[in-house]
Amino acid sequence: PGRMCDDDYICNAMDMVAKGGGVLQLHCESGNIIEYLENKLIAEGHTHPTDFPTACPDWAEEEAINRAIKMGAATGCPTYVVHLSTQLGLERIKLAQAQGQKIWTETCPQYLLLSDAEMSKFGPLAKIGPPLRPEDGPDRDALWSGLRQGQISLVGSDHSPHPEELKKPGWDNIFVDSTGASVPFGSPGIETVAPLMYSEGVVKRGFPIWWLARVMSENPARIFGLYPRKGVIQAGSDADLLILDPGADRVVTAKDHHSKAGYTLFEGWKVSGRPWMTLLRGQVLLNQGQLEQKPGYGKFLACEGPTTPLGGPVD
Repeated sequence: PGRMCDDDYICNAMDMVAKGGGVLQLHCESGNIIEYLENKLIAEGHTHPTDFPTACPDWAEEEAINRAIKMGAATGCPTYVVHLSTQLGLERIKLAQAQGQKIWTETCPQYLLLSDAEMSKFGPLAKIGPPLRPEDGPDRDALWSGLRQGQISLVGSDHSPHPEELKKPGWDNIFVDSTGASVPFGSPGIETVAPLMYSEGVVKRGFPIWWLARVMSENPARIFGLYPRKGVIQAGSDADLLILDPGADRVVTAKDHHSKAGYTLFEGWKVSGRPWMTLLRGQVLLNQGQLEQKPGYGKFLACEGPTTPLGGPVD
């Protein structure tokens, strides 16, 4: 129904993925719960952007993660929870990991650094799923701790940009536009994830620089069956490199970005370090902010089975 897959559908998919030696990615929120809460808020006239997080409570993420864990255990399917946003969800994942289950997760800069207070400032531009969590809640600290202890294996961007004109109707009704269509979820993130995690993780919070390579390169390659072709610097591996200038402090602004979205939730943030050059298979892809490859440069990558990501405390 609506935005949700039935459990039997997920279990059947898990069976097929497990037999094929893959890993299943899941967006874990209980769609039935969210649909009920959203309809209730609309009926009561609570449709301002600041009302949006109320429709997607933390326990809706926890409940869905709990079911994903149980279904993954029943089918023997390695499971990957995308864009984790809550302490409650992390606690369920930690318990399953401690019991030896193959379940891994990521979080994103928006959940580590922003809060539901952004809904007043950015309105529908900050409508993302899962939502930004309470300013005074435990979630951000819990997610940073999960990264430091190695229970969260990756940092992703959840890059999902939409032009402002498609999001603007959300100022009148954050849930649906005048035609009844859902106001789109998502925000741009791919151009800010590396500088934010270097600045906020390595510089500000003292994470070691190798941790950045672990959560943004090696562990993704391990989990998604691309290691050691990707994710490591060694003979025979693809020369995929990010060269970062640690001394190039700057202010984040959408004016410098390639995305057509035209905005960033991190507008005005001061960050330490700047990506200087990006290489893909040994060829320069991005040079001081300028693209040097044209569309068509990508290649299909056949994946093998997942390899256990690196974990454990980084201190």
